[in-house]
Amino acid sequence: MGGVGAFYHTRALPGVQLAGVPVANSSMSTLERVAKQRAEAVTLAFTAKDGHSTAKPSTAGITIDVHKTAQLAAAAKRETLLDRVAFWRIENIPLQYKMNKIALQAYLEKNVIKGWKLPKDADIKFNPQTKQYEVIAPVAGEGVHMFQVTSALDKGMERPGTITISIQPTPTNAIIGKAAAEKAQATANMLLKSDIKMMQNGRRVFYLEPQEIDTLIDIIPLPEKSAIEVRINPERVQAFVDTDITNTIARASRDGVALVNPTTGEKLVLQQGQPGQKLTASKQLAAQITEALKTGKPIAPEITVEEGGYSEKVFTGVNRWAEVNLTQQMAYMHLDDQVIQSFQISSGRAATPSDPGEWKVYLKRALHTMRGTINGESYVVPNVPWITYFNDGEAFHGAYWHNNFGTPMSHGCINMTLPDAQMMYNFSYIGMRVSVHY
Repeated sequence: MGGVGAFYHTRALPGVQLAGVPVANSSMSTLERVAKQRAEAVTLAFTAKDGHSTAKPSTAGITIDVHKTAQLAAAAKRETLLDRVAFWRIENIPLQYKMNKIALQAYLEKNVIKGWKLPKDADIKFNPQTKQYEVIAPVAGEGVHMFQVTSALDKGMERPGTITISIQPTPTNAIIGKAAAEKAQATANMLLKSDIKMMQNGRRVFYLEPQEIDTLIDIIPLPEKSAIEVRINPERVQAFVDTDITNTIARASRDGVALVNPTTGEKLVLQQGQPGQKLTASKQLAAQITEALKTGKPIAPEITVEEGGYSEKVFTGVNRWAEVNLTQQMAYMHLDDQVIQSFQISSGRAATPSDPGEWKVYLKRALHTMRGTINGESYVVPNVPWITYFNDGEAFHGAYWHNNFGTPMSHGCINMTLPDAQMMYNFSYIGMRVSVHY
């Protein structure tokens, strides 16, 4: 027996099968090759009341462990001396597999059980009215009992081929329950209470409101832990500093814009350039805010800004005209065959629409009280700046009373921001063409 034992020391013993294939006397490399071939033969056929689907194991979150299967085949029948000498006794080693339950569940929901009433996990959601996070209760439903899958897999992996897995709906509770959501709610609502403000020369210039803090929080379901994680997103904090805080505290730059007549050399300034500002140490500020949210400690850092520059745009041409696209809610300045500026505007509402057509500028006023009656609706708006009339009472003008550009808002005029309206005023001349269309 000593010689036989030495021969089989690194080989599969007689009577050993790997997934139905006799592998006696096979080396480890041969066992792995056989296991790989048998694994490639596996196809999963799922059937349920509402559908069926076939897939390779990896597609459904099932991983076949070729190396472990080969190891078990090499170790088979070695527990006792009787096992080793009982050559007539057959021991079949099935393919070994691992199941990713989340990936399998996702596959089944997409391909097999689409018509089922699936359970819904508890969650939390920010309520802008109460400015608090509220719990969304879990909902029970129909689910897959994994024993239905594992029992079919265990049997099928003994002699691979097409493995039929019949799935019946089972009453199933949500994975993430109400208690986990309430715990996450308490954590998230504590974050909303964070006292974070920015100071400039001893004066408060910015304060993080709960609805702003909400945009910096990630609510992450963790079904594998039956929990919900509440996490501050540092990248989003940095973006918030670079946009919302910067735009509130620092002055935006404005390009200088001018036209030059190529024949006369005459220069018309449409807009004077204005240097912008930017926050200094914005990355440091974002890190401070992130840390304050994580620790719950109040902060009131002093903000400083530095002056930037601006660019000058000079266009050469003669023929000026303006275009309004009512569908796009956009206005365009044309110089010869080029568009030199574009603006988001607010045209007339449905009850008082702006008239499409080809018009000409006939009057300009730098500041004026606009009043009138349209469809029985009277209006009086004092101190309207940069008015350029082109069709009866319709005009380009600045609108200081709203910031909803891109949406029809007016009695028929073309509302613009004050800087944009001033540029259009400077661009226009009496008799200039204005084309309004959908």
